[in-house]
Amino acid sequence: MATAKTIFNHACILLFAAGIIGMLIPARDTSPHELRWMAEISIAGHMMVFFLGAYLVYTYVPGFSARSLPGQILLLAAAALAASILIEGLQSLIPGRYASMDDGLANIAGAMAFVSVKNRRNLAKPFLLHIATAALAAMLLWPFFRAAADDLIACTQFPLLADFETPFEASRFIRGTGRFSVSDEHAYSGGRSLRATFGTQPYSGIALEYMPRNWRGYNHLHFAVYNPQKMPITLHLRIHDIPHAKSGRMIYADRFNRTYSLAPGEWNVIVIPLSAIKNAPQTRRMNMGKITNMGFFVAHEPSPVTLFIDDIRLK
Repeated sequence: MATAKTIFNHACILLFAAGIIGMLIPARDTSPHELRWMAEISIAGHMMVFFLGAYLVYTYVPGFSARSLPGQILLLAAAALAASILIEGLQSLIPGRYASMDDGLANIAGAMAFVSVKNRRNLAKPFLLHIATAALAAMLLWPFFRAAADDLIACTQFPLLADFETPFEASRFIRGTGRFSVSDEHAYSGGRSLRATFGTQPYSGIALEYMPRNWRGYNHLHFAVYNPQKMPITLHLRIHDIPHAKSGRMIYADRFNRTYSLAPGEWNVIVIPLSAIKNAPQTRRMNMGKITNMGFFVAHEPSPVTLFIDDIRLK
């Protein structure tokens, strides 16, 4: 009859094998995640898989535990590095996958984390190992924890989509060809807004991508834009849902598109009926339960343009 230890070891083998196989499965769903921690969790997954891998090495490789601690560290780090090079190389050949240095570092950190845990009762001898492993793990996992924290904030703020008064709200945006940062230079509500700088490309923009997707039950989309230029600026707004993103064609007539002339030196408050967004696609209805992108951009500007965006909310 199998002992509990044997069952546990077999479970670890299965989890380790499943984790390695999962790294090599083609990625099918390329649409953005509503919750950013879901996009960032792969790093934690890599660490856990190689944590298990290190445990299995200690369990099944004869004499490994008898080696000196520096020897154990060197051999495990080398094995994790070799495995990472192989896995990342294979991922570069798999549809929807790509090689990532962070994944490789996470693999090594996971293996070293097990060594650190195994030696937890002796904090003095492998002190540098504990410090280096903790520092590397913290660096790699920080985007995950930051995303998880702001996902929670975003859920509690909703129907407010962003007003930039909490620490990580700017991470809900993706850069595109524009740049952005939180600023206290101008604010429509509270004390801060998003300072967005657009370039001279034919289309230069940023987009709010990580946000609650279900806009059903509300009537209007509201946001404010401050134009510090001395002349009006034309702001282009586009909104689309997951079906549009998954189509891969990004057809203009299949999304919401509008332009707004922003008066200089003042806050321009824009209110859009959600019915206009819902009925914008020419051949279907926008899925208001799966809104996934709200893009702000300018077109063919002769010089860089700076705008301040604030108080994006549903009403």
